[in-house]
Amino acid sequence: MTNDKKSEVDLLERIFMLEQQNKDLNNLNKELSLNEVKFHTVFDESPVGSVIISLDLRLVRCNEAFCRFLGYTESEILDKTILDITYPE
Repeated sequence: MTNDKKSEVDLLERIFMLEQQNKDLNNLNKELSLNEVKFHTVFDESPVGSVIISLDLRLVRCNEAFCRFLGYTESEILDKTILDITYPE
């Protein structure tokens, strides 16, 4: 096999490999999107109060059950830290 032919075969193999990786990535993105929808549905529709807190203790997201439990609106809660809504010891 000549160098030109070998280079062409190598290039075609790389193209095939990249196409396969692209398909795999697209499948993973679809799976991730589906999992995000599932998470948000469970989080938002749960009858149990749930909250997501950042590393600096800020309330990032909460569900309606959590709002009802505390008696605040979502916008009021998201202005607070976990220390603002817990009893100091």
